[in-house]
Amino acid sequence: MKYLYLALCFSVHLSASIDLLIFSFDRPLQLYALLESIERRITNLDKTTVLYRTSNNEFEQVYTEIKQQFSTVIFQKHTDHIDFRPLTETIIGNSTANYFLFAVDDIIVTADVNLHECTSALEKT
Repeated sequence: MKYLYLALCFSVHLSASIDLLIFSFDRPLQLYALLESIERRITNLDKTTVLYRTSNNEFEQVYTEIKQQFSTVIFQKHTDHIDFRPLTETIIGNSTANYFLFAVDDIIVTADVNLHECTSALEKT
């Protein structure tokens, strides 16, 4: 009976879906570095969405180039310069993930991260 319980818990963790929302404003090069590090270091991530905003056409052009290089990432442009909350809530509301991660574009993942191990640890707390 105990082993069955452990197997059931393990299977729940392996099937947990995990989405990521990244916020970016006029920092496409930092975003590129973050996306590249996520691609290399993070496993078991389902959907990645970038909510970005630009102040001019030059930044917009670089974001467009990044979109082409990371075709599995969803890019959502934020045009309301005051409040990004409604768009954030829409992105979260449309997600079917069990877990949701948030990040800003100025971080780089430097170690391997298995998100199923992370969700398993969260469940133990």
